[in-house]
Amino acid sequence: MGLGPRVLILAVAVALVTVLFDWWAVALVGAAWGLLAAAKTRPAVAAALGSGLGWLILLGWTALQGPVPSLAAKAGGVLGVGGWGLLGLMVAYPLVLGAAAAVLGRALRAKLLPGRGP
Repeated sequence: MGLGPRVLILAVAVALVTVLFDWWAVALVGAAWGLLAAAKTRPAVAAALGSGLGWLILLGWTALQGPVPSLAAKAGGVLGVGGWGLLGLMVAYPLVLGAAAAVLGRALRAKLLPGRGP
C-alpha cells in the first residue's frame, strides 16, 4: 500500500477519534500507527500527513456549519497571527502531534520487539 492510501486511512481515523474523544486522541492514533506499521513505510510521515488532513476535514466540516473565517480572523487577531496564521497553526498542531506520537510508537515497538527494531 502506498503513502496516499495510508494517509487517507489515518485521516479518517484521526477525524473520527477526534470527534469521539477530543484532540488528544490524535496522539493515540499516531502512537498506534507507529507501533503497528513497518519502519520502511515511514510511519511518522504518514501519521503527520494523516493527522493534518484529518483536522483539515474537521475544519472544513465546521466551516460548513458556521462562520469559521470571521472567527479565525478575530481569534487570530487576538493571538497576533491573523486568520490564516491561526488556521495554519490549527493544522500544524496535529501534524506535529501525530508525527511525534508515531516516533514514540516506533521506539516502543523497538523495546517490545527487540529483533524488529525501528
